Amino acid sequence: ATILSSRGCPSKCTFCGNIVQARRFRPHSPEYFVGELEFLVKQYNIRHFHIVDDCFSYDLSRVEKICDLILSKQLDITWFAFGRVDTLQDERIIKKMKKAGCIYVLLGIETGNQEINNIMRKGTTLEMAKRCCELLSKNNIKYLNSFMIGNDGDTEQTVIETIEFARSLKSVITFFNILIPFPGTFIFKKYFSDYNNPATNWNNWCAVGDDIPYEPRQTVLSKSDILRLTSYAYKRYYFNPKQILRTISFTGGNPRIFYSCLKGGIGLARQTVSWFIKSIRYRREGESLG
Repeated sequence: ATILSSRGCPSKCTFCGNIVQARRFRPHSPEYFVGELEFLVKQYNIRHFHIVDDCFSYDLSRVEKICDLILSKQLDITWFAFGRVDTLQDERIIKKMKKAGCIYVLLGIETGNQEINNIMRKGTTLEMAKRCCELLSKNNIKYLNSFMIGNDGDTEQTVIETIEFARSLKSVITFFNILIPFPGTFIFKKYFSDYNNPATNWNNWCAVGDDIPYEPRQTVLSKSDILRLTSYAYKRYYFNPKQILRTISFTGGNPRIFYSCLKGGIGLARQTVSWFIKSIRYRREGESLG
């Protein structure tokens, strides 16, 4: 089951669409939230939960209380949550999360270059990301990492650094998303405020898409460059035996999860080819205009 324990994230990342949930962290009490979990377990026999808060790990004292309640009520469950690397630095809390059923978390790391990280106002460091992943791995919690390409200030070199940093963290699954400057975000106001008019077609302004709905202004990279580098990032990350084995191990021998990963891998292979072909088309169009 999908479940929500809080809304809002106080972080000030320049790109984040969490503005629709507002910056202020607004949580349910641990007692109320665990009561929901208990109801779903007893009433519907739900055993696995996706906690889809903007940042479940924001308040560690609350996380610890939730874990304590899950354990005291002896709820036989597993769960997934979104986290930030700066909030998951305490191994004691991570151990308790594992004991209470946490089996994997999604971390928004975004870049492998500290200067770009600072421009994005992430409030984290690459060392925090390394330590967080090391602690999760040590305590047998799988982690899924998310990065972006086409960030404010990105160059080809910083993107290559991001790809190599992602590989060094050895996540079972890593996403390389193309930056979409959502309306209302700092980066939209800084570079794309003129798009805020009735003539703009917003159909492709989504985080997962087949194309880039805008001409880049926040980076020296062109649309062709961004698509080419995104295609390269996925090929560089996934098309090697060690990563394939790491991803297979994530399925835990479950045929349904294995099939889902296999289906996703085939789709990803097609998508990387599509991005690469489009990058060539955009480059040729640019050369003809030049």
